[in-house]
Amino acid sequence: GVAGSFGPSRLLAIRSVVELAVPGHAYSWSYAFPDIVIGCPADIANSIGYINSIGLDPTSNATYNVVQGLIDELVVAFPDEYFHLGGDEVQLVCWNSSK
Repeated sequence: GVAGSFGPSRLLAIRSVVELAVPGHAYSWSYAFPDIVIGCPADIANSIGYINSIGLDPTSNATYNVVQGLIDELVVAFPDEYFHLGGDEVQLVCWNSSK
């Protein structure tokens, strides 16, 4: 798998850093965890593209539990001292229009 490729890349002096793209880019998360995402109103989603219009819900404790669980799994699968948590490309207009 992907985790197995990290060892050989180190032999070539290549550092691979895992990124968990949150809180934006959560479209795929909405299928498994619909309660931890916030979507945009249809008129905004249509203008920015639906796949970019779903973000994680920062007001829900469940969001932090799910993200922490995934981080716990990733740091075991990808043992490195660095890990990237995106943090960009959040559609603030979607967060601001949520209830």
